[in-house]
Amino acid sequence: RDDPSVERVRVLSPLADDSPLGVSAACYGMSLATGKAIEVGEAVGVIAAQSIGEPGTQLTMRTFHTGGVVGKDIAGGLPRVVELFEARTPKGKATLARISGVVRIGEDEGRGREVTVVADDGTEEVYTVQGASRLEVTDGQEVRAGDAIVEGPRDPKELLEIKGVRETQQYLVEEVQKVYRDQGVSIHDKHIELIVRQMTRRVKINDPGESDFLPGEQVDQRVFADTNRQLVTESRKPAEGRP
Repeated sequence: RDDPSVERVRVLSPLADDSPLGVSAACYGMSLATGKAIEVGEAVGVIAAQSIGEPGTQLTMRTFHTGGVVGKDIAGGLPRVVELFEARTPKGKATLARISGVVRIGEDEGRGREVTVVADDGTEEVYTVQGASRLEVTDGQEVRAGDAIVEGPRDPKELLEIKGVRETQQYLVEEVQKVYRDQGVSIHDKHIELIVRQMTRRVKINDPGESDFLPGEQVDQRVFADTNRQLVTESRKPAEGRP
């Protein structure tokens, strides 16, 4: 615990589990009902659905309207939870930086301001921001790929493309928790993590390579990884796909 040489510790959770079927008892942890280790074979998915769905009846049906010349309706309460679990593109979504670098903000010339992110190698990404939009960055600020340039909820699909599975999973868990906590509802992270893990568990095949997969087929991530590992071992072309 006090060893200064330890920089990172791997914590078991449903998101960290790579079991081919279900979730391991070690990654799930204690049963919240008994306070003991969860029994093998317990229907933890059903428990998660009940733990999220029952308090969901207490959530309000509401949207928030942001000010400015061009207002935006932002989902809140139950609509926001549905939006997150269905990985929809939210209204008034944030503009995300696609590269890491330094922000340069131009003047508003009537058509909106140009916000440029300049990477260390000189690569530039330019974003046009409308006057009514609120910036989350300042001139000269350093940003990482996936950081918001304009405020608003993140699009899970865009976040997945830029930052990968683990960051997207964490974002979904935190955002769902934020909705419930804002309305005084307490839910253990593990229930939400189980649902999010299932949401991001499959991979869509773009290029089957020399595998038996078909283009457009959706396969389990574990099967995808194991198949590619075997293909690489045999010096054959692995498949390509995205969650």
